[in-house]
Amino acid sequence: MLSQFALRLPRFGKLCQGWLAVSARTLSKKSTEFDVGPNVSEKDVVVQGNLFNQPGLDKRTREAFQDAVSTYCIKYKNRRGHVEFIYAALKRMKEYGVHRDREVYRALLDVFPQGPMRAQTIWQVELMNYPKQQQCVIDLLEQMEDNAVIPDEDMGRVIRRIFGKWSHAERRFMRMIYWMPKFRHANPYPVPLDPVKDKIELAKVALRRMAVDLQNELSVYNADKIDFTEDNSWIVSAQSPLQRALIETHPEKEPLYVEGPFLAYIREQTVDYFILKADPTADLRERKDAYDKFMNSDDDLFNWDIFSQKKSPYSLLVPPSVHEQDDGTIVGMGITETGTKESLKAWIKHLQDYNHKLSRIPVVFKITDPEVRMKAFEEATSRGSQ
Repeated sequence: MLSQFALRLPRFGKLCQGWLAVSARTLSKKSTEFDVGPNVSEKDVVVQGNLFNQPGLDKRTREAFQDAVSTYCIKYKNRRGHVEFIYAALKRMKEYGVHRDREVYRALLDVFPQGPMRAQTIWQVELMNYPKQQQCVIDLLEQMEDNAVIPDEDMGRVIRRIFGKWSHAERRFMRMIYWMPKFRHANPYPVPLDPVKDKIELAKVALRRMAVDLQNELSVYNADKIDFTEDNSWIVSAQSPLQRALIETHPEKEPLYVEGPFLAYIREQTVDYFILKADPTADLRERKDAYDKFMNSDDDLFNWDIFSQKKSPYSLLVPPSVHEQDDGTIVGMGITETGTKESLKAWIKHLQDYNHKLSRIPVVFKITDPEVRMKAFEEATSRGSQ
């Protein structure tokens, strides 16, 4: 028995050698076909998203992104590593400018194999059959929600063909398609989805969101129109008629303060703004305390004697306006191009054209250096992390 095996061993060795040679030719042919280097496997190409770095995709456009997805579907017909590829594609969508394109998200859903992962029983549905793949779809839907992209019914049908009915991914889709259209226009101060390239328009958007008074008025002008300044930067000012009335009632001996710059975020963009503020007065504190006492009091909760002539002590109470805050009264907001003291002086000079009493009120500038502010922010962050 051993002798017969010893005689057949050389033939078995030749057979193994021939099989290894065929496998090497197959691998080399596959490497040439898929443009995979000798030190990089096919899965590395999928995981790292190198399909988006091909020489033909130098231009970061929608067509180039779709070509990369189509290339993957053609090269990997068995959808090997489709979860890794989709995660790599989600990270590169903003670079290609397709992070708000619903059709591109639908094309990524088509990468999933349809049929093998469909749940067959209620236990598979509840226990999240194929959790890695379903979580990938949920992450895709969350990125759509973050970019204000509302899915359509076609995407729901694709998800049902992939995982079946009532899967966790489909539940996420059903919640999105129900709530997102309802809240799409609920914001009274909408912010553009795309970045605002014009700095003046960005300043207008920021002031509209921060100035809560519905009668707020915006004015745009250049600082060089003011007589005493040589600064030619633009200035955007926001003030309402109620704020002008507050300036008229402000004592002439009490100063007003220009404070800032403060940081405001408009999605991923930042704006530095300044405020014109007055210190809180004793009358303001009394009115706020009386108003808070009236709003939090339960004395008149069951007092239904509406036929008597007795009046409530709070019947003539004037509530504080939205501009009268605990730390002071805001009588104006502005954004300048340079943020210098000269541009802020031009802003105050412009406000004097609409508030004649402002020329007789002293104005104190309390401007913070941006570097000092950033250093203080870093120190506060470091203390909080400790």
